[in-house]
Amino acid sequence: MSAAISAGTIVPITVEPTLADGLAGNLEAGAITLDILLQNKVEILTVSEADIRSAMVYAAHKMGLVLEGAGAVGVAAVRAGLVASGEDGRQTVVLLTGRNVAPALLDEVLRA
Repeated sequence: MSAAISAGTIVPITVEPTLADGLAGNLEAGAITLDILLQNKVEILTVSEADIRSAMVYAAHKMGLVLEGAGAVGVAAVRAGLVASGEDGRQTVVLLTGRNVAPALLDEVLRA
């Protein structure tokens, strides 16, 4: 999505391995999502794989939640300082979704 927003149009990308596999991939031709985001000037933030891993561990150990990589990116953005919490007196809300993580991957993330 970030590449498409930068280009102002749907562009193909090379999909790399990621903990956030639910966010990986290309936009389908004719998808309306990009136009909606461009019209509303939505900002896209990018977090690193290390940030995602750290957020998954934090969620498990500090929040008691199992989050898949894609579900942990909001926590990763806050923890990485990309989202200013409480800016202008407003509250920051992070939606925590998805716990469809393979047990072996979760075990590897939590042990690293």
